[in-house]
Formats: sequence, structure tokens, C-alpha cells
Amino acid sequence: MLLWVRDVVSYMRQEFKDVDLNEHKYKPSFILHVARVVQTDCRDPNCDKKKATLDILRALMPKLTDADIQVIDGIYEDLSKSGRITGPSSLKVLK
Repeated sequence: MLLWVRDVVSYMRQEFKDVDLNEHKYKPSFILHVARVVQTDCRDPNCDKKKATLDILRALMPKLTDADIQVIDGIYEDLSKSGRITGPSSLKVLK
């Protein structure tokens, strides 16, 4: 799983190289994008998709604090409860 997360982070860093991700850290659309990538690409049946999403966000934005993670976790939970974390994601979300 760690190799997969690393590969996703590498890919997303390249795709979002012109974007200040810290400006988007609390935006549901950005969190939804990362969650949908995990939902679509994680093939491991034992994959903790929430943990993978948070791991990717931590790697993309190393300055996230524990408080930031708690806020993002709450946004993730709201998106999950609303059933919006399904289907493919578009990398155009921040551009």
C-alpha cells in the first residue's frame, strides 16, 4: 500500500505543480478529488480508503497540523455520508 500511495502522490504533485495546495486544503472539491482517486485506483480489498486519502493529503501538504487533519477528516466523513465518494475523478478540479 505504501508504494501505491507514493506513486499517487508523485503523480498528483506533477499534475498540481502550479497550484498552491495549502489554499485548497479545506475545500471539499479537493478532498473529494483525492478520495475519488483512492476509491477508483486502490485495488486492495483490505485498503483503508480514508487512511489512504489522509496519507496522500499529508504527503502532498507536509505542513498539515493535527488540527488540519481533524478538519479534513470531518469533511471526508461528510462527503462519505452523502455518498459522493464514488466514480472517477477529474484532475481539472483545481485548474
